[in-house]
Amino acid sequence: MSKLVASDWWDFEDEEIEMPPTFPLKVAPPDYVVALERCWLATGFPDRKRCLIGIDGLDLAGKSSLGAWLAWQLGTPCIFLDDYRTQRKLPRSWRAEEINRLLSARLDMNRPVLIESVFLLEAMRQLDRALDLLIYVESQKREPADAMDGLVDYVAREELPERADVVVRWSGDGPRADRPWTAAKT
Repeated sequence: MSKLVASDWWDFEDEEIEMPPTFPLKVAPPDYVVALERCWLATGFPDRKRCLIGIDGLDLAGKSSLGAWLAWQLGTPCIFLDDYRTQRKLPRSWRAEEINRLLSARLDMNRPVLIESVFLLEAMRQLDRALDLLIYVESQKREPADAMDGLVDYVAREELPERADVVVRWSGDGPRADRPWTAAKT
């Protein structure tokens, strides 16, 4: 345990306070960093120009975690479409008017925005919007056979992950050997 001597500003005078042990600094997975670099390129770094960045993938693959991390790094909002889905079964639908209003408000300011969801490309067609950058999150723990109804067909129909600009798959061991991140499309 490390010690901290509190100042009298806290109404303590020279008292020692037990502090928890220092935890190791969390470092972003290498594939997150590649995704971030591609986002910076899409936004015209050092500027943060108008850009719509989408994150798609299997359910429970880590899309929301990646979206939250990228939003933090880019200083931009991430819209999580699960909050706007009205129909989960076929035909899937989203509250398009609300989503378009959110997207327009940000994009009209010439700023980037992230959007993430399962079936994202279906949602984008329903919104009549196109992505500037598509990130696909592969799941280490989920097999397509375990995915939600219709997702395996959707992935095949949309030619994912091949169609994506960046493919992210994180494991505790780093990037997969058969998909080195230097091979990400540029």
